[in-house]
Amino acid sequence: MTMRIGQTWRVVVIGLAVVGAAAGQTQPSTTSQTAEQMMAGRLEQLARNRIENRPDPSAARIEQVLILLDHATRLDDTNAERWRYLIEAIDVAQRDALLRPALEGYLRTSPDDEVAWFRLLLVLGESRQTVEGRLAFYDSLLTGKASDRFSLSVRSRVAYRAALLCREQGDEKGYARELSRSMRLDDVNKEAALEAYRLVTSRSELTPEKQLILLLQVLHADPADAGVHQLIADLMLSVGNYGQAFNWYTTGLVLHELRGRSPSLDMLRRHVVAAWGVGNTARSLELIDGVRQTLEARASAAEAAGEDPTGIATMPLDFQQLLVAIHTVQSQGDDAAQQFATLREMLNGHLADDPEDAKLLMDLVWSAVLFDQGLDKSMAAHLDTLRTILTEDLTEESVALQRLLGWWELRAGRPAEAWEILEPLAPTDPPSALGLCYVLAELGEFDAIGEWLNRVYQSGPERLYGVMAVDMLRRYGLELVSKAEWDAVNASVDRLPRSLQGLALSRSPVVQLRAQARGYRFGYGDPIEIDLVLTNLSEWPLALGRDGTIPTRAFVNTTVESGAGEPVRQNPVVVDMHRQFRLDPGQRLRVGSRIDVGRLGMLLDSNPQPKLRMHVLAVLNPVMNATGGFDPGLLGSQSPLPNIERVAWAAGMRRSDGTAAGSAAECNKMLQRVGGTNAAESMLATARLIYILPRVGEDQQELHNRIAGSIVGAYKRMPPLQQAWTVSLIGNEELGNELGDQGVMYWAARSTDPLVRLVYMATRHLAVEPSFLSQTISKGGGDLRRFAQAEQVLAQEAAEMEASSDSGDGGS
Repeated sequence: MTMRIGQTWRVVVIGLAVVGAAAGQTQPSTTSQTAEQMMAGRLEQLARNRIENRPDPSAARIEQVLILLDHATRLDDTNAERWRYLIEAIDVAQRDALLRPALEGYLRTSPDDEVAWFRLLLVLGESRQTVEGRLAFYDSLLTGKASDRFSLSVRSRVAYRAALLCREQGDEKGYARELSRSMRLDDVNKEAALEAYRLVTSRSELTPEKQLILLLQVLHADPADAGVHQLIADLMLSVGNYGQAFNWYTTGLVLHELRGRSPSLDMLRRHVVAAWGVGNTARSLELIDGVRQTLEARASAAEAAGEDPTGIATMPLDFQQLLVAIHTVQSQGDDAAQQFATLREMLNGHLADDPEDAKLLMDLVWSAVLFDQGLDKSMAAHLDTLRTILTEDLTEESVALQRLLGWWELRAGRPAEAWEILEPLAPTDPPSALGLCYVLAELGEFDAIGEWLNRVYQSGPERLYGVMAVDMLRRYGLELVSKAEWDAVNASVDRLPRSLQGLALSRSPVVQLRAQARGYRFGYGDPIEIDLVLTNLSEWPLALGRDGTIPTRAFVNTTVESGAGEPVRQNPVVVDMHRQFRLDPGQRLRVGSRIDVGRLGMLLDSNPQPKLRMHVLAVLNPVMNATGGFDPGLLGSQSPLPNIERVAWAAGMRRSDGTAAGSAAECNKMLQRVGGTNAAESMLATARLIYILPRVGEDQQELHNRIAGSIVGAYKRMPPLQQAWTVSLIGNEELGNELGDQGVMYWAARSTDPLVRLVYMATRHLAVEPSFLSQTISKGGGDLRRFAQAEQVLAQEAAEMEASSDSGDGGS
């Protein structure tokens, strides 16, 4: 499992020039955050940087992330997204013991999050030592006084878990009861609907009508599930409704493609049959050609990967038979002969290993007589061999052999002899009945053909002989008659609103994502927050999440422009909007998020002066496009925001190259605030001065020295929180010895405060002195010890990688 922030997206840190700010564009010297919130945000940034651009972070990195986020939530327990990030890290680390307090902390900030409540209830249930204890706990949530505290959707999923526990215990009545309750509580609970379908279909032979009722329940729970569309299509094909089957296979195929998945060959074969059944043989051939292209692409990919491509591009036998059959009924003799030659070659290839394989011989000779192809001496010899094998193995000749002999007589131009063989078999053997129809056609007795063809069709509409019978009925202008028990199924599916079947493919938007900023002008240190609003525009209630209809994964893409150089696209912020289980028609879900996190957050923290303009685009269900950006995928949506501006700090300080950085008077004001009683203002002033220090002109050495000396002097008097903040800032600037190893960092390395020592290690990642790590491991507290141990592991891994790289360079 990977953390969502650890994707391999390109990160470009902006090289921000120091630019002057025009009058009216300077920011106030205060922030809306407390000192604790500012430090908590800094710890979160350090945690995110540990794993950003690392799709599979190591255990040591995850351990450090957990420790940093734990300290961040202790400093500020009001930030919902930070709690979610901690929960995600706990999941990746598989540290289940940490999950309950993290969920409880998050729910104090987001008490309306159904999904988190359900997860906490599961954690509480799992804490019961026995199955009976868990069932009693779940029952109290469903029937006790506590039940009113939770939504119907939450209780539905609790009932579903109770049903699974009953099944494990062998309590069949309890299983059925809780499963039924789960579906009553929330009719878009897909897990419950699928479980009910599996339960009923596995225990009894259902009529097609009852099968359809169950499948429509699953469809209602998730109209965008390609698998459900395929199951309905299979059912429609089995009752001979080729038109509905074709439509459902088509929507299922499109849904597979939109999700980037490949449909099964069995689904494609059935789609070919359905297309043929409605008379669209051109579409049947297109589908088969698509299979051929897919197999050839797989073979090419295997060859490019150095694998043996032999056999990968070979068309499956059942598709090859369909090719021959379709060209035959279309009276395309040359094409039919060519495709049969390929089929014959394929079967002969298999027979080379075992010339007396009865099944292969039967397939070969049956294909020859069915399609009236290749009836030569060689095929006759195969028939003799098959006759000998079956006669020796059985006390009497099999129905399959008799059928084969009857068809052979038919193709040999001896209809009377064919009739004698096939007529006794026809009432119980559909392929023999189909042969009988060919005999009747040759004899010109068309009145009797319709009844026999309909019997063949009704015995297996999805089979090759069934669709061939339908093709004959169409050619002779005869009526297609379905079974009486199929009529109710066909009527039910015909009444189904098209808006449900085609919901995911509708031209009208089904889901709308709107991004709204909580402000468009921010100062240094201010959180940059937005809201994402998800609306169900359809007429149906829809489930949310990975197993639901409405996608809940959104990317907030930010491009930053500083006025110097080209705008630079930052890593997207990933927002999981799965806070509810369903959205009713017209219902909205609002989720807040910050965009100043990750590398962008560190960039903003480390560069207080420049004015920055941010272009923001939110994308629901993002799919990467050819340019490296993201477009909305299936049922996705996107919403741009007006430009957001992070205003510049005061302008005026002269640098040696003539650019402006900030006035001396303003610097004096900042120096007065450093180490002052107002912790937040002190931290803001420290950040600005640390940013300015390396940018002071060479002719302003006195100011340079005064800033450096003041920061170092103030640092010694600062409370630990402000010291930790200062240390975190210095790690991102090349400040020279006065603030580095012989200044602030010198004193930080000798601090006894846990937070300062933690930030010192986190900021000097892979550059912490071995003696510091050893001392921390031997004398530090639990968190510090684990962090230092993880740092040792990462430093060792980095050293080994560098040594390996050097060795490789030397070898070349």
